[in-house]
This record gives sequence, structure tokens and C-alpha cells, in this order.
Amino acid sequence: NELRASELKRLAKSDVPVIVMETPYRALKLAEDLRSHFGAWFCVVGLNLTREDELVLRGLGRELRDFGPANDPDDGLPTKTFEPIALLIPPGWRG
Repeated sequence: NELRASELKRLAKSDVPVIVMETPYRALKLAEDLRSHFGAWFCVVGLNLTREDELVLRGLGRELRDFGPANDPDDGLPTKTFEPIALLIPPGWRG
């Protein structure tokens, strides 16, 4: 969607941390977006927070692997639907 893409581009120009919440069906798209728009940003992605299968991924946006229902069952990530939330910290940010 064009509105979503333009908003991500706008957020990527920010000089303050950003929190992005996404619907489960767009989890794979969010992983792609973090790599393309927030590649140099430090990202903390929470998947299914507060649930038994909670998982937290950390790293630069360009280094994040896909996360979503299409994952290989042997890669340690959930293969079912889950809700991602991401904290995105711009390069050089000192809060």
C-alpha cells in the first residue's frame, strides 16, 4: 500500500527511535521493510510478546532474517502466525 510505504520512508528519516506495530499477516513484509528502509538502524523485534512462544530478535535492520509463517521449521523461529512489534533506533542516537 502506498500510504504505508510513504510513512515508512518518512519514519526512516527520523532522528529519534520509532516503535512499529504490525499485523500478523504482514510480518514477512515488515522484515523486508526493516532491511530496506532501516538497514543501518538497530532493531529490536518482539514476536508474540507475553506468550509462551515469545521471541525477541536484535540487530541492524539489514541483518535481520525473515520472520513469519513461511519460516523453515528448523530455523528456531515460529512458523505460525504471530504479532510483531519493533523498536527502531537510528544510527548514532544517544537518548
